[in-house]
Amino acid sequence: MPIWFVEDGERLLLLPIHGTDTGWYRNIAKTPEIRLAAEGAELRATAKTIEDPPAVEDTVDKFGGKYGAERVAEYYPKQNGFVEVPLG
Repeated sequence: MPIWFVEDGERLLLLPIHGTDTGWYRNIAKTPEIRLAAEGAELRATAKTIEDPPAVEDTVDKFGGKYGAERVAEYYPKQNGFVEVPLG
């Protein structure tokens, strides 16, 4: 399943479309060990769900900078949580 992301320093930010109601977000909250794969590369990491409003707003702004604020507002109607994945 394709997921939009933002690389922010040594972390990857994932914004769930339906916020904390998104299935994969709830799964990560229960079992934070994840595997991401793209173009032949694979990353195994312990992800962290974040629901702090200022941090969520900052992440939404980062997504808006990458994908366009209007598109993010359209595709992500519930913006109340995100996932942080360490890259290092």
